[in-house]
Amino acid sequence: MSEPTPQLMEIARAASDAAPIDASAMFKQLIEAIRGPKHWELLEGCVPLNWQDVLEARWTYARALGRSVEALTAAEKQTAYLNHVMEKLA
Repeated sequence: MSEPTPQLMEIARAASDAAPIDASAMFKQLIEAIRGPKHWELLEGCVPLNWQDVLEARWTYARALGRSVEALTAAEKQTAYLNHVMEKLA
């Protein structure tokens, strides 16, 4: 994934239509949720993902890199999850 920010802003705009929050605040929440330690609870259920999704995202990304899940850095784990979120919302 090369340019996640425009896609995330588009998702934030769409999500803000269904929530009492503006798009920029939703975008900030989305970024914080992805970066946070409990990112599988993304936006308190607005994006239906669970711990199994996190594990699947890490495994898929690690395999694509030719590495083990245990060898992924924290940044790579976040990238894996972001990729998975973007696929689910596409």
